[in-house]
Amino acid sequence: MTTFAGLDSLAQVCDAIGPGWRLTAELRGGEWRDTGLVQRAHERGLGAYPCTITDDSLPEGMESAAGGYHLLYRGCNVDGLFSDFTDRAVYFAH
Repeated sequence: MTTFAGLDSLAQVCDAIGPGWRLTAELRGGEWRDTGLVQRAHERGLGAYPCTITDDSLPEGMESAAGGYHLLYRGCNVDGLFSDFTDRAVYFAH
């Protein structure tokens, strides 16, 4: 459902997607980068709310949850996200 055709299909029946956050960012060349999924969703009028960022289970190459929040909000341009630590997610949203 992350392809152009899949997102077109979703746009007919929903307002937003909630993918696992690793579908919105990937580790390439030692750096976390945008996959383009959020942009493709936005082009179809869909919001993007990835899940779940956790402070206590960071993936390889991510030094802090703060880096993850920053990556998703600023680097991937998500509309919001799901987190086990809501106060931190809200803090980084602004």
